[in-house]
Amino acid sequence: MMVLHTFNQRTLKVRGAVFLFLETKLLLLRQNNKPFYVLPGGTLEENESTADCAVREIKEELDINIALGPLVAISEFTDAKRHVMDVAFLSSYIAGPVVWTPPHPENIDEIVWLSKDQLNNVEIKPASIHTFLKTHWDTLEQGKIPLTNPYIGHECV
Repeated sequence: MMVLHTFNQRTLKVRGAVFLFLETKLLLLRQNNKPFYVLPGGTLEENESTADCAVREIKEELDINIALGPLVAISEFTDAKRHVMDVAFLSSYIAGPVVWTPPHPENIDEIVWLSKDQLNNVEIKPASIHTFLKTHWDTLEQGKIPLTNPYIGHECV
């Protein structure tokens, strides 16, 4: 894992992540006993692009092969100890399991395919991703890029 420090000594963690839709549902993960979901992906390794990271993490964690599409969103999350930046790409499913049974690898507690109707019933972090999905679900689901700035915000708690 590549570790950088921001100006205030918080560790900066960069994640490659994906928006992966299949049959009108979005793939999300819940990890480390947290009460919220995140886009699938993981931490950037040394000498790795965020695009390569996203593809590698999906293969390692979920055994899914994807075709990576364009960059869609960049979001940030900070708290007293960390600074996380998600670089999220649109992707499409090629092959791999679509139904999983526990236990899951990589501290994954739950893997879900979320429908648009369920979006308001779950918490997705960072909040900027959740808001982005509420606004652009239909466009993303169709495999299109929303006509917005890819930087969608910063959440500080």
